[in-house]
Amino acid sequence: MDLLAETVGRIRPLDQAAMRAASARLSEAWPQAEKWGVLRNLIVKYAGVKGSKHLLPPTGCTVIACADHGVARQGVSAYPPETTRQMIQNYLIHRGAVANAMSNFAGTHLYVVDMGVDADLQDLPGLIDAKIARGTGDISEGPAMTREQALRAIETGICLAERCNERTAARCLLPGEMGIGNTTSSAAMAAVLCGLTPEQAAGRGSNISDERLAHKIDILARALAVNPVDPEDPIDVLAKLGGFEFACMVGLILGGAASNMLILLDGFNSSVAALLAVMLCPAVKPYLVPSQLSGEQAHGAVLEKLGLQPLMQMDFRLGEACGSSLVFDMLVLGVTCYAVITTSQRDDEDLDATFTIEHMPAKEPKNMDRKFNRILTFIQDLDEKSMAACKAHLDELSKPVGSMGCLEQIAVELAGILGEERPETNMRPYLIVIARDPVSDAQKRFLRAYGMHRGVSITLANLRPHAAALAAFAYGLDLADDCCFDAPVCSVALARDISQELRELLLHEDGSLRYEADEFLRVLPESLQPEVSVVIGVLAMAAYSDTLVVLDDEAVEILARYTEKLIPAVRPFFLHVQPAMLQLGIHVPGGLVAMLGMRLVSASLHILNDMKSFDEVKVAKPLDRPSVLM
Repeated sequence: MDLLAETVGRIRPLDQAAMRAASARLSEAWPQAEKWGVLRNLIVKYAGVKGSKHLLPPTGCTVIACADHGVARQGVSAYPPETTRQMIQNYLIHRGAVANAMSNFAGTHLYVVDMGVDADLQDLPGLIDAKIARGTGDISEGPAMTREQALRAIETGICLAERCNERTAARCLLPGEMGIGNTTSSAAMAAVLCGLTPEQAAGRGSNISDERLAHKIDILARALAVNPVDPEDPIDVLAKLGGFEFACMVGLILGGAASNMLILLDGFNSSVAALLAVMLCPAVKPYLVPSQLSGEQAHGAVLEKLGLQPLMQMDFRLGEACGSSLVFDMLVLGVTCYAVITTSQRDDEDLDATFTIEHMPAKEPKNMDRKFNRILTFIQDLDEKSMAACKAHLDELSKPVGSMGCLEQIAVELAGILGEERPETNMRPYLIVIARDPVSDAQKRFLRAYGMHRGVSITLANLRPHAAALAAFAYGLDLADDCCFDAPVCSVALARDISQELRELLLHEDGSLRYEADEFLRVLPESLQPEVSVVIGVLAMAAYSDTLVVLDDEAVEILARYTEKLIPAVRPFFLHVQPAMLQLGIHVPGGLVAMLGMRLVSASLHILNDMKSFDEVKVAKPLDRPSVLM
């Protein structure tokens, strides 16, 4: 039996008993975990892959499969063909690429594989040499490779997955790729597999210009015309239209599933490889986790064909495991918190020692008009000079311009808030949790797990029973004044869920705000006014203190929108996380969404600080100044 058939035969369904046990264990430990949305599903799926309700923290392997494409000589990319070789040297020698930055952020092992680069790289330290040939054929003139080469490349990917499992005990596999011209190949395969026209399948790839996109569509049409393929035969599709790195990713996906590894998909290219893998073995589908919907216009059609919903909308345009690294980090957070809240704790009596505990004072606030006017008057505009310098720095890094989407936007915004071109990576964020009622031990254990794991300072702020709205607002100002004076990033969360009440009271059915800024507080019942007022106070003072505020659940999101209406100058200081960037369906209060948002900030700073410029790493600069930028 050949390796491909043997591997397909080893892929088993997820362990349903382990999934049920993990789900029940989580619900028993903390009923609010029912509202963890997709994060809960991810934890339960991980239990099914591992076959146990006792979950060890995930370890991950990022594998960047590299190969050249003959079609790149047709000028379909913003970069010349030799960029593939240069980027491999960047990964392994300079360590200044997106893959390096995201591997640093997520803590994954990074492997780089030569599947078919048109260069002699045997002496490059750290490179895994699995070269099939020196690049594929030009698909606009004929097949990319032979069927035998496609099968050999798939089996190479299978062996690599087994190598990751054996050498690093990896529990998650993050397939990535590098190859100039490869989005032309993936678009061609997507067109065949999803029934798309060249115009529907072709995307901007390396952020190409309008003129180059029109040329790419013509080349794609020619490739589909000269390569009649059987859309029901994934090997035929891969051999005629694909690339060696795509075949490697197919093997990685199959081999990873056979080795009981969760497969975290990145963007368009890895999703096309996943579709081919599922066609070869439908049993692999439950092992797949899609990370994000990329900027490639055919990506949605491929995910729809797979029946998968992306977890993020980050506008990434790169295949170096950027989205999958973020999802891996989410899983690490989820499993860490799962382990803490589902384990009997002997030191619960010391839980409060983890946090700063604050109690709302009984005294009535003074000089509130003066404080509020100070905030209205003195919230600073973002530093445009620092933002422009940060943007210019990002554009010079060794990646397509604007290809990191929301992460680049976060970095630029934070630069403007702090007045620094390159804010440092190791920032200690702050989380303020507002509690009207006593916080449960389970929720405290959850917060402690996150705070200790990710270095977040946490304040539990207790509201005084039946506090007046003005006094609560003043308390929020004082809390933020204390917490944010030296904190570049913070968040405020409510310990209890009031999202539905606020939605019904303050929003129209279409989600728009129902009231003007000076009206909405008057319609709230007295039971909600203290929590609403203290959150608005924290949000206003945090912006006044030049702090980026990462928003939490729907309740905080609604209140932030009203605060923006009340004090328009705060708007640039708020980071809207869900659903703007994360589509996780999390409906639990207490900071979970904010925690995930803080990790997006951390990832953006790794991109800003860990990557190196085109000049530093001697990688060719883009030929285009694209029409669509960040």
